[in-house]
Amino acid sequence: VAAPALIQVGVPDFAAHMFIFYYAVLSEVSPPTALSPFAAAAITGGDPYKVVATADSTTVAAGALPRIQLALRGDWQEFQLDASTAITSNKPVLLAQFANSAMWDSDTNEYGDAGMTLLTPTNRFAQCHLFTSDILDEDDGNARSFVNLTVHAGAERTVTLDGAVVPDTSFHAVPGSGLLAAQLEVSNDAHRVETNEPRGVGVTA
Repeated sequence: VAAPALIQVGVPDFAAHMFIFYYAVLSEVSPPTALSPFAAAAITGGDPYKVVATADSTTVAAGALPRIQLALRGDWQEFQLDASTAITSNKPVLLAQFANSAMWDSDTNEYGDAGMTLLTPTNRFAQCHLFTSDILDEDDGNARSFVNLTVHAGAERTVTLDGAVVPDTSFHAVPGSGLLAAQLEVSNDAHRVETNEPRGVGVTA
């Protein structure tokens, strides 16, 4: 459909078809389709992320991935990560992490609904978080819940979960960020995460 139109306005045949081919390939990693991050997540066990620009000329860096250029406010890009990674930008962005359903990884998995979490910027971390972790059929034995914690380096000894200090050995460094992250298994109940560190702690559950 597009090639004849390009040729009619003077674009050489070969160039017109290569232009269309290029954008067909690009569609796998860019809006509005961007299927590659989800396919990669299924292969590597990672999660897809989506970043949305709130201002024109936004640049986003996510670990070793190529820098993401978002030209206009509202532009977005999806990508996949399988490890703790610092995500930074030159302007404010909205960042979402998608959790694939359990059946995404295996047809035999029963538990784990797909979900989306909006991630909190490090300068908005709070000193106290309340959250619940509740799976309907917890008697099955396969139902497991986790909480992810992020703190600034040096604050790892200040975090408590339900009044008990989280061992500092639970945390690992997020490369190149000055942050530490931990993933803890929790019971299916209400929980409280606290720190006396003024910069707070990030919690996703």
